[in-house]
Amino acid sequence: MTDQKVAVITGASKGIGRACAKLFLDKGYIVVDASRSNPHPFDSENFIHIKTDVSQEESIKNLYEEVKNRFGRTDVLINNAGYGIFKKLAETTTEDFDNIYAVNVRGLYICTRYFIKMMLEQNSGTIINIASLAGKNGFNEGTLYCGTKHAVMGISKSLMLEVRGSNIRVIVVCPGSVDTEFFDVADVEVNNDPKTFLTSEDIASACLLAVELPPNALMNEIELRPANPHK
Repeated sequence: MTDQKVAVITGASKGIGRACAKLFLDKGYIVVDASRSNPHPFDSENFIHIKTDVSQEESIKNLYEEVKNRFGRTDVLINNAGYGIFKKLAETTTEDFDNIYAVNVRGLYICTRYFIKMMLEQNSGTIINIASLAGKNGFNEGTLYCGTKHAVMGISKSLMLEVRGSNIRVIVVCPGSVDTEFFDVADVEVNNDPKTFLTSEDIASACLLAVELPPNALMNEIELRPANPHK
């Protein structure tokens, strides 16, 4: 088993996931990027890409087994992979529903179910679920996306209570609009000017802050909004 801390991040090839990967690498972690696309590599031997499709359980199982066999530990799991479908409900299809829930909810659940086993054996670990303000609100043409993020909130809050006695922290992060290829449109207070958006680095900094709290402290929910939405 490695003496270095290990962070597994789904969807770390771009956006919030990649920003998290950079910060955790800078802190000396081994970072495992679990994503479908091949990322532009970091100049670090501690960055490992394991091709993973979180909508497929067998792919997640292979990820878990490779991490366990190579490193023997997982200190941080960041469930970041996700995407959005924004349509009027009457225009959506059952395929839309199945596809977005397969990634945003089912994939998060399966990743967590596997890696929490390792954390329970270690009697330590931190799980960060990237949700959204859409998990606390609703917005026009957001029925599918908001539904998935409400589910992430419920899973996170229930799991937090379930594992607190095992030295495992569960943290849910709820960003507003973020300047990424897929930006979150759930914060109705902001306009559509990217200059007002949060950055991926803002979200990553909040994740690292929560992880680096003293072990007896838990920041179980983080809301992040643009500080000046009308500038």
